[in-house]
Amino acid sequence: MNQQNLFAVANDDNNIMSFTMREAHRIWPSEEHRERCIRQVGRFVDFRDYGAKPISHFLPRDIHEFADQLTADGSSPATVNRYLAAISKVFNHAVDEQLINQAPKLKFNREDNHRIRYFSIEEQDKLIAYFEHIDMQWMRDFVFLSLKTGVRKGEIVVLCDGKVEVSKDGQWLLLSADVTKTRKGRNVPLNDMAREAALRLQGSGI
Repeated sequence: MNQQNLFAVANDDNNIMSFTMREAHRIWPSEEHRERCIRQVGRFVDFRDYGAKPISHFLPRDIHEFADQLTADGSSPATVNRYLAAISKVFNHAVDEQLINQAPKLKFNREDNHRIRYFSIEEQDKLIAYFEHIDMQWMRDFVFLSLKTGVRKGEIVVLCDGKVEVSKDGQWLLLSADVTKTRKGRNVPLNDMAREAALRLQGSGI
């Protein structure tokens, strides 16, 4: 299908919001993610005269001007990137549906400083206490070992499968190169409580 002509006007077939609503379940299979992205596209459509433009008439600069306005309104680079990702998804899907020939190529913001989320000591205690309260000792041990050692979820899973062991002196969790995400073996130090949790999980098959 050819791109629509320069004098076309937006209608239910080529309007970006109509297309988004019609195809949203295919663009974003996850309902929660879908609703958020629809709202983001809706804000884009409300910008200037974008609701009156056929989807084939958008240039990268149109979308970048919207992104610039988000920044001017106080949105962080990460937030702007999420808007751009939602908008880009719509245009790429329009290409897949042969409504347009080419999607605008967008420039995303560079995100240098990521805010790292830490659990406070109080939050950790509440999380561990919760699993103790509902009598899920294995999950309590799983969470405790992760919080106190930094061991990844997949590494604890292989511990439960019996593919990882606690050292004979009980001081280390021995992670070989074939079970770590980085493919580099490492020994993780264990305190008394972490060792007890690791030994209960080791080979448990959970």
